Amino acid sequence: MIAVEDIRLVVDAKRGCDRSFEALVDRHMGPATHVAMGYVRNRDDATALAQEAFYRAYRALARF
Repeated sequence: MIAVEDIRLVVDAKRGCDRSFEALVDRHMGPATHVAMGYVRNRDDATALAQEAFYRAYRALARF
């Protein structure tokens, strides 16, 4: 389920508020890394995958 707060942060990030995107990353980095750990079983690699996912999400904000 998507939290109302996340929707607000995405809307603000789309308007150019980098702090809002940073807040999204802060909220979801742990869970994203945990999911990635299920694939790579290495903490450093999982963190790198999560960071790549957030980077791609940031670049695709305009299409969200």
